[in-house]
Amino acid sequence: MAWEWVAPVVTGAVGIAGVTGTVLNGRFSRDSAAALAHEQRVHALQERTHAEKRLAYAGFLEAVQGARWALVQIRALPKTPENITELATLRTNALAEVSLRRSHLRLTGPPRVRKVANDTHWHFAAVLLAAIRDEPNEISPKYEDTLLAAMKVDLGYELAQKDVEALNRIPPD
Repeated sequence: MAWEWVAPVVTGAVGIAGVTGTVLNGRFSRDSAAALAHEQRVHALQERTHAEKRLAYAGFLEAVQGARWALVQIRALPKTPENITELATLRTNALAEVSLRRSHLRLTGPPRVRKVANDTHWHFAAVLLAAIRDEPNEISPKYEDTLLAAMKVDLGYELAQKDVEALNRIPPD
């Protein structure tokens, strides 16, 4: 008579252990799935941000090359009153594109890239204006070198010694 209660108690204990194991396994699976989904969202966001930065950086560099081309055209045109409108239009269009692309950098780039892009924009504005006035108008390569180095750092690319030297020219924030 004393042994009659053993089978139901053992069966009940095994049942409780099974239900507890199932609940814990479900909770662990749910937590793991949620953590994995979060990790995937974070990774996708990082990839998208990285791609947006690359596009913004390429666009700004393209606009800088457009400003270089405008400078070549301004240098080639005679500085006469008849050409002043065309000269001003070349400068305005080039700077408008650089300014637009600089705005994209303000949305995606870190402070160092934004600062160098801003300095580059103003350097080109001054050079293009000097060219219209038929004054000395050389483009300083330090702006583009520093800009490329700052972009490389932000995108995680390996830096050459030239890039490290260019970055040292950026004053601290």
